[in-house]
Amino acid sequence: MKLSALKPYDPRYLASWLAEVYDVPMADASLDARSQAFKDVKRRMPHLLNGVTLVRASSAGLMVESFKLVLLPVWMTELPFGGREHLVLINGQSGIVASDLLEKEEEEQDGLFGFLADLLGE
Repeated sequence: MKLSALKPYDPRYLASWLAEVYDVPMADASLDARSQAFKDVKRRMPHLLNGVTLVRASSAGLMVESFKLVLLPVWMTELPFGGREHLVLINGQSGIVASDLLEKEEEEQDGLFGFLADLLGE
């Protein structure tokens, strides 16, 4: 996903289209953004500090200067297969398709956030 290609939200984008509005309070979204930023930095830290072993890390000094809730073009549908309905998501920007039809060993690894990360190509 090319996040650099994001455009500012304009309600005209959704004129005459069914759409889900965000239902995450701004305070909760801020905390989630901070948590995700910390996890990402913590994961990358050993590679950034060659030869340094990371014993512990704290988010106390972490400052997230800004974040945005964005409108992403994701199409959702259900696919009947194997006697049940399976969720299918299609990234409207890249065309990447993701579904809950995962291999058994993949099913329990990441849950919904992993599913969405796969869709966004993260």
